[in-house]
Amino acid sequence: MVKGFFYLLTMDNKNIYFTNESLIQFKNIEGQKLTKVMCHLWVNQIKPNEPFELIDNITFVFDTNSLSININDDGTALDTLHYNYNDVKKALTAEFGEKVKIFEVDASNTRMWKDLIGKNLVNIKLTKENDYYLADALVLNFGQEDKREISLSPNDGLLIDFYEDHV
Repeated sequence: MVKGFFYLLTMDNKNIYFTNESLIQFKNIEGQKLTKVMCHLWVNQIKPNEPFELIDNITFVFDTNSLSININDDGTALDTLHYNYNDVKKALTAEFGEKVKIFEVDASNTRMWKDLIGKNLVNIKLTKENDYYLADALVLNFGQEDKREISLSPNDGLLIDFYEDHV
């Protein structure tokens, strides 16, 4: 059980924090082996000459659990909502027809993730502010040189990159 965390969504609407539920999900996957990484990509073609693509969600599959990292409904912070690709696809089709599509992509063999498949997650690093953890970014730590950062851009969706410790 994660001790000492309080449920808080916003403080003066300036900062968004991870919920207790998210912190518990992070704790539950520590030490588990990564087996698969799935990305969900939005392609918006409402303006046909200016297609817009972004990563809407990334789902990590571990030995016994999975973790989905999304952008919250307001587009202001990361969240760990349960993600159902088929439900999202149906909702988008109902609302936008063929102009907005979502694709599920197995990213396990990409340069970003292939070296981490089969490795155990050591921990997830978060930014702490007072007694709370900001939902602005997180670092998945798989060991020495094996870290990945996930952050968000209100205009570009999830941003995923290699992470290097700053000394």
